[in-house]
Amino acid sequence: MSAFRVVDKENVGNLLLFSPPSKRAEKEWGKEPASKPKVIPSLQCSKFKSVDIEFGTVAVNRSSSQSFRMENPNETKSVTVALDKVPADKGLVVVLGDGDTVVIPKGGSVLGVIHWTPPQDMSLAHKLKLKLGVESMTISIRGIAGTGQVRRRNNFPL
Repeated sequence: MSAFRVVDKENVGNLLLFSPPSKRAEKEWGKEPASKPKVIPSLQCSKFKSVDIEFGTVAVNRSSSQSFRMENPNETKSVTVALDKVPADKGLVVVLGDGDTVVIPKGGSVLGVIHWTPPQDMSLAHKLKLKLGVESMTISIRGIAGTGQVRRRNNFPL
């Protein structure tokens, strides 16, 4: 490990420590990261488990979309799934099939899409409910919205 003494008006005498890169890291620097196949979260209409959907970081007033799959493992009857209320003030729009309700055929599946267009700097944590008669399934939605500007807090130097 190496150390350098940082010298400036505000931080005289502070130490900055760093480790030199490993040989493996040096070999990996010039390579493109391997892209991972996108996994679509899946809800099974018989298990009623929660699914997590992460938007990551989204710029304010920019739209981002995430898909999810609803599966009906029942081989004897179709299932009707209805969307519970969605908070429009958070910039969320949910599309199930052609609207707020969708019929999933027996043994079939249907894709749903969640669009998020954050109206301001915010942190999103919302539980979306999908109703199946008296039962419901939950989708936990999370994300962070920002303008991409760095702000100074207190008197800490950037």
